[in-house]
Amino acid sequence: MKSKLKDNYWVKVRYIQLWRARQKTKKVIEGKHAACYGKLRRYGNEVLKSNPGSIMKIQVDKRLGYPSFKHCFICFASMRDAISLDSSSGVFPIAMEVVELECKDNWTFFMIHLETMIGSHNSNNIPWTSMLDRQKVALLLFCFLTCFD
Repeated sequence: MKSKLKDNYWVKVRYIQLWRARQKTKKVIEGKHAACYGKLRRYGNEVLKSNPGSIMKIQVDKRLGYPSFKHCFICFASMRDAISLDSSSGVFPIAMEVVELECKDNWTFFMIHLETMIGSHNSNNIPWTSMLDRQKVALLLFCFLTCFD
């Protein structure tokens, strides 16, 4: 980048100036994660208001002395009993989770809340199937078996 500025615009720029400019640009492009995660509870309240019977669970980690995002589970009540295809012929999700990384703890959190949502409305004890797209199926099965045995 330094050489391009020099070649194209005949401008000499120090490394620290380029680094600061890049950091400012990244903040604008990516946004501030803390601010975005701070809006999650407000979004959840809107989901619950506009979709009665839905579930929104947010879990934070307070070990650092301040709340740090850990999990977010959303399940829309209106989608419990129906599965549909979206505009790109993909299955529309009935539940989703936002996590920092894919691990056993996060899968356990997701499966417990999903089972609570689906299981509480499954009066005939009809078995349900999970279809995953590009996920680690073995980890899900391990988590599922350990959560509900």
